[in-house]
Amino acid sequence: MPRDGSGIYTTPPGTTAVPDTTIESAKYNANVADVAADLNAARPIVAGGTGATSAKAARTALGAEAMFVTVTNYDTHPWEAGSFISSPGATGSPEGPGAATGYWIGTAISDSAATVIGLEAINYSDPNKTRWERYKSGGTWTSWVAVKGGTFVGQIIAAPSSGTIAASATATGGLQIIGAGTAGDAAYYSFHRPGSYAANFGLDTDNAFKVGGASMGANAYRVLHEGLADPKVIEPLHVTSPSHARVYLEKSGSGQVNAINSYTGPSSNPANTRWSAQFGDSAVEGGGNTGSNFALIRFSDAGAPLGGAFDINRATGLATFYNHLTVTSGGHTYVKVNAAPGLASVVGGFKNSVGRWDLALGNQTAESGGNAGSDFELNRFSDAGAYLGNAMTIVRASGAASFGGSITCAALLSTSYVQALGSVISQGASATFSLKNASAVALVDIFPNSDHLYIRNYAAGSADFLITSGGQAILAKGFSGRNGTAGANDGNVHNFRWTGTLLEAWVGSTYVGAVTLTCDYRYKDNVADLSSTWDAVKALRPITYTAKATPQPSPPELLRREGEPEAKPAPTMDTNLEQWGFIAHELQETLTESAATGTKDAPDLIQSPNWMPIVAALTKALQEAMARIEALEAAASVPVR
Repeated sequence: MPRDGSGIYTTPPGTTAVPDTTIESAKYNANVADVAADLNAARPIVAGGTGATSAKAARTALGAEAMFVTVTNYDTHPWEAGSFISSPGATGSPEGPGAATGYWIGTAISDSAATVIGLEAINYSDPNKTRWERYKSGGTWTSWVAVKGGTFVGQIIAAPSSGTIAASATATGGLQIIGAGTAGDAAYYSFHRPGSYAANFGLDTDNAFKVGGASMGANAYRVLHEGLADPKVIEPLHVTSPSHARVYLEKSGSGQVNAINSYTGPSSNPANTRWSAQFGDSAVEGGGNTGSNFALIRFSDAGAPLGGAFDINRATGLATFYNHLTVTSGGHTYVKVNAAPGLASVVGGFKNSVGRWDLALGNQTAESGGNAGSDFELNRFSDAGAYLGNAMTIVRASGAASFGGSITCAALLSTSYVQALGSVISQGASATFSLKNASAVALVDIFPNSDHLYIRNYAAGSADFLITSGGQAILAKGFSGRNGTAGANDGNVHNFRWTGTLLEAWVGSTYVGAVTLTCDYRYKDNVADLSSTWDAVKALRPITYTAKATPQPSPPELLRREGEPEAKPAPTMDTNLEQWGFIAHELQETLTESAATGTKDAPDLIQSPNWMPIVAALTKALQEAMARIEALEAAASVPVR
């Protein structure tokens, strides 16, 4: 058809007839065919047509919208721009999955290819006339969203925001929550978990972000953020994390303080300050990990600093307490001091930061097995903090204690005795163990001298008791006697002296005689007549001898009392005087073991004869001799026949 580019129809050339001439059939037929084709084709809009062969295509060509199109399935309907309606039973309505129960009307917005579609719908029976929206892009539908009143379901897509929060001088966000407009109205959301919990969140009337109300009661709690000039936490603050939980304090430079302060009353009033925990104090960082130390500061009732409670040096880890440290526990209470091997675990005492005492709960002595090493040690220091020496050491392996000076006991462990477990070591040639009364007046000294042990009574002014290195005990005067274990002391001084042949007994300065042997029958058991000693007595070896030059021991000079003359050596026995007697071990070999004391060549023992067995043997032998003599005499008196 000869139409131009604008759709204008023009008859074919030669179609117009000339009067009084013959009409050519070919031209006539061509014109008729052309008209028939034009009448059956989509008539252009410029020619009064729609330019389309269908209603939808005509609406598209004319830019018209569909009107009240019936929808039975919102997910698969061939949408085009215009209004729509759906009856109960339609699938995919704003009511959610399943068939709709109400009538819905709405408007569809779509491009010509229906690749981008937007739907808006309301329910006839909804008194709030909530408007619902849904979009399709890239072949995927979004969920229905309520955009006016009622209950929102699904995702809310707000208008896009531009710029940054800090750069926006006005409220230009894509989604806005607006108060009613008076000074007493806040702008807030309400969050509600039906049957469980509800709360409001938003911008309160003091222009602070808060959360509260509903299930949280008539409270509005501020949300902490960097912009708060005076951040507060009314209730306990819990910080939880699936891994490490942290609270960060950040200062912009060295010399500033990172602190958590506690208050009694509003924190806006400095007088309410009570404590400040400084996680990095104002000490300037100078390299080598110095500065920004930990400190705990106390404040008065008026909020004035009282001084530090304790601090910890960041570089060294050294903790300093500024008052007493009390450790309590419901069970055993420990203060643990832990040091690396070869180093001491020390508790130190200082005066004005200058050392006075070190208590090593495990000194630097290396541990070498068998519980050796890491011993207890107490050390002294001078006024200038210089080491003065060791005051006391206790060996961990043995429990042996040694002291670097004199030991003064204010009282005994008991009113009647001192119980010692282990050894007491006093070092030095003149080391003395003193017992004093409540007035610190010395009563008794125990001290060594020339490898001997002395006990000195201060009331007497001299040593009263000596134990020699050989184990010999020497009394300054003697010992007191009494009548049996239950009797009272008689006040006299008793002594014994061995002359070499006799054991002399002395009371005071009076010689009362030699010690005799007990022979009472009440002290004897298994009594029987002695068998023949004839051969034994014949075997005895009586001897003559002179004594070896053996001086008798004299009292040590330390046992001499004040006013007494200087002690003189006791006279030796006369070595030229002939003695009669026996050899002690020969008596034991010939008669019986009890005929002498000890054994031959026994160390630290001089044998002595026991005269009772000797007299008994001699008496028995004499009786036997007398019996024989009497028998011989009787035989001699019989007449010879």
